[in-house]
Amino acid sequence: MLICHFHDLFMVPEAGREWVMQAINGSWKAHKCFTKKNYFSAYPIDALRWFHKPDTILEPQFRELLQYWHSKEAEVTQNSVYLGKTIGEDTPE
Repeated sequence: MLICHFHDLFMVPEAGREWVMQAINGSWKAHKCFTKKNYFSAYPIDALRWFHKPDTILEPQFRELLQYWHSKEAEVTQNSVYLGKTIGEDTPE
């Protein structure tokens, strides 16, 4: 999806492709963390989150984000990040 569009839009030499993709991934992760920290974790209830919703996120998208952030899937993902594990990675016995 995003990667396909990236290759269509930009001509990056093969030697620099991995670096570019790492930079994009890092920026995307930082953006996601910033958004959750400032528009979800910063407020105790959804009414306040809606009141402070950023103008850059459409209402349907924000609704989906709130549903996701409240989900078990997001909780498992967040716990895995805190433990330094990749999702789907088996833990050694």
